[in-house]
Amino acid sequence: MTFLNPLVLLGLAAAAIPLILHLLNRRKLRTVEFSTLRFLKELQHSSLRRLKLRQLLLLIIRTLLIITLVFAFARPALRGPFAGMIGGQANSSMVIIVDDSPSMTVRNERGMLFEQAREAAKRLLALASEGDRIRILPLSSLQVDSISLSYDLPKSARTELERLRPSQIATPFSRLFPPLHQLLETSREANREVYIISDCQATQFAEPIDSVENKAIFEPGVQLFLLQTAAGPQQNAGVSSVEVESRILAQNRPAQAKISIRNFGKNPLQQVLVSIYLDGARIVQQTVDIAGQSAATLTPAIIPKRTGVLAGYVQLEDDAMEADNTRSFVVTIPEKITVTAVGPVTPETRFPLLALTLGKDSLITDRLTVLQTTPEKMLLTDLGRSDVLLLYGVSSLSPAQGTAIAAYVQRGGGLIIFPGKDLQATSYNESFWKPLNLPGWDPTLTVDSIQGNPSSFVSFSTVDYAHPIFHGLFEQRQLQKQGTPAIESPHIWRTVGMKADARGISIITLSNGEAFLSEYRKGEGRILAFAVEPGTQWSDFPLKGIFVPLIHRAVTYLASPTEADTTITVGSRVQFSLRSSRGDVRMRYIVTSPSGIEERVAPHARSGDGTIEFESSPSAETGVFSLKAEETGRSPLKILAARAVVLPESEGDLRPATEDELASFWRRHGIESERVRLLTADGALERTIQESRFGVEFWKYLLFIAAALAAAEMLIGREGRQKEG
Repeated sequence: MTFLNPLVLLGLAAAAIPLILHLLNRRKLRTVEFSTLRFLKELQHSSLRRLKLRQLLLLIIRTLLIITLVFAFARPALRGPFAGMIGGQANSSMVIIVDDSPSMTVRNERGMLFEQAREAAKRLLALASEGDRIRILPLSSLQVDSISLSYDLPKSARTELERLRPSQIATPFSRLFPPLHQLLETSREANREVYIISDCQATQFAEPIDSVENKAIFEPGVQLFLLQTAAGPQQNAGVSSVEVESRILAQNRPAQAKISIRNFGKNPLQQVLVSIYLDGARIVQQTVDIAGQSAATLTPAIIPKRTGVLAGYVQLEDDAMEADNTRSFVVTIPEKITVTAVGPVTPETRFPLLALTLGKDSLITDRLTVLQTTPEKMLLTDLGRSDVLLLYGVSSLSPAQGTAIAAYVQRGGGLIIFPGKDLQATSYNESFWKPLNLPGWDPTLTVDSIQGNPSSFVSFSTVDYAHPIFHGLFEQRQLQKQGTPAIESPHIWRTVGMKADARGISIITLSNGEAFLSEYRKGEGRILAFAVEPGTQWSDFPLKGIFVPLIHRAVTYLASPTEADTTITVGSRVQFSLRSSRGDVRMRYIVTSPSGIEERVAPHARSGDGTIEFESSPSAETGVFSLKAEETGRSPLKILAARAVVLPESEGDLRPATEDELASFWRRHGIESERVRLLTADGALERTIQESRFGVEFWKYLLFIAAALAAAEMLIGREGRQKEG
């Protein structure tokens, strides 16, 4: 016996009311003296017995009436096969979860797995009666923060089932339990049943989850069924990752990509055709051999043909699952780079400025704009409109100047800094380095490195050729010879002390152990700090052949997007982040999906660093999502940024979960595996379900009994009043 509304049983306390009234209304006989007492005493005893019997009977009837009504509203139901001997079946609430993940698009000899799952769901709906409540839930819907807690009638549920289509969202079953718990709490039917129809892909059951809040998800009366479709082919390959390793990108210059192709099957694959598309054109095509259950890596060179945001993708030939045969990526080359150069106008400090204005490095020559100002006028300049700030030859910084430069870096700006020849390190540390919580310069080391001997000098010792600033600058054979630098080292007589710690990295180190070029990061901002002044007082660095290319590459590196990996897993929200120089909160911003669906998004200025952030609704498809803006209602939309939305690598593994893996999954969620009934789409699932259901509810019978008791109470009470009258 189970009560569907157990809290109503608290009303049983009202059964004490008739007893209390009975005790309060007991009549006391008055003593009356008569001459003849024998007959009166017999009459008194006879009437008293009838009166007590009537009152006791009314007390019992009234108490039973209250108890019966309370039990009726508590909705008792009988479980098990014996219920069928008493009456019909109770109403049911059925939650049918249909796995619509990409792996369900795989076909076997019976057709697509998703269609098999939908046919199984139709068989379940055929068991529903008009009084039942149904909820059809595609697995992909559990990616959202909340779901509707309403149920449908069987007819509406059938219509909803016909609308289901395979999704590009791969959802782990760990997402199932919180919303399912909320949905089951709203059900008051006797039979509460949960059906999961899936190919039981092992990776969907392997993802860990905090199971504390899900321990009590299933009450004793809830039935859980796992219906597994027929297994599909397990031999499958997919593009697991695509990364553009070159961080310095330029039009018509080769950039190196790194592509990983994974073979999830046990059998080796031969001559797998891999095609790479960029900006709508195929630019690379080659074949690869992949051993069983392993991955192969390709490192092709891609050549962007224009600047701006370029969408690309890697594609394999068709196999068991098409969804993981294509993976998108994004290449961003700034259309223009604005550099604000702040420094004294003297012949001794002109070298960095000359390197940018007169150099002919095709990386940035055609898209570089240099704005020059002096330290005194810097505070009158809108630094936010610059991609890179070049600070050269400035010996000291005022608190206002240091604060302005620090704020610029925190907003995502790039900074190249050369100390002045008469450097006052303390002013830099207090006004600039300290507010950024960076190590800064050591005043005690701002001395001649070679103890005042001009004929002695230090040179480059180690160079981090793996740093993006050097990528593609040298041929591989130049990077040999036992670590000897492949570039001509300048002669360096004096340096500023640069403290090396975990907050920065040394790109070039000198033979005396000091850093020559260091990189620091603060939020999305980056700093490249040189240890020598920009002229020839401390070194002959400006006269060496590496000077101009290094300055150009430093500018290009700092102006490039800071995000190395711009991919997002499908089903997640697409987020964009722009520096204030590239966006304006007054503009109109739209996120466009790969299929052309547009969504208006609002900009949010991030406090502290001036960055503007955007966030779309959860993505429902793979491909490249772009952020566009327009200044007026009539101007064309301009692409500001793009993000690649991809399928998780694990979705390509088509292996079904074993019994042990399923048991482990249920155990992690506080569910005894014995409570989960396993069904197959081709089995006799109707009979199994009917045997597991509740039998009958008794509330209708109890209401009938309560009505009979009320009628008996009225008859007995009326008879008593007539005799007393």
